[in-house]
Amino acid sequence: MKRAAIIILLLGFTLSARGADTIITKNNLRHQGTVVNKNEQGYIMRKKDGTLVVVPLQDISKIIRNNKVFDFEKRMGYYLETKRPFLPFIILGVAAGAYSAKKIQDYLKERDRVAALEQGDDPPQYLNDKSGSHLAWSIASGLVGVGSFYIAFRPLQVMVPIGPIKVGLGSGQISLAMNF
Repeated sequence: MKRAAIIILLLGFTLSARGADTIITKNNLRHQGTVVNKNEQGYIMRKKDGTLVVVPLQDISKIIRNNKVFDFEKRMGYYLETKRPFLPFIILGVAAGAYSAKKIQDYLKERDRVAALEQGDDPPQYLNDKSGSHLAWSIASGLVGVGSFYIAFRPLQVMVPIGPIKVGLGSGQISLAMNF
């Protein structure tokens, strides 16, 4: 019984992952759902809410299916690769975060030292207060740490050209062909 349930779950996940079609029109409207059929009027798509939409062929700019992009304006097919080439920036983020924490501690120590000197019987005339500099370095290094973490985990999408595509209309069907 468990084996059948696992198979049904895996089948459900694969079918739900398959329905990841996006049609982008020339006026930048995005239709997301599953392409049901193609005819001479255009592509018939079932949206996620269950409605059917017919997108005319002359209005289509791009079709994105899983990790493939068909660009009808440039008449090219592309394969999308998602990479994370900036993961080494994590090291910079950790180092900047540690330096920021150290500078916060230096700021707190300096602030307490200056407050103790000012509370004394004979406060010094010229007090060398470096707490502002420690606070500024802490904020700057904290921003560098957050920025480098953002850069490190942000994916980079590269479009690798597959080849030119030809779209033809004949006998009530739309044909899409790739030439290699």
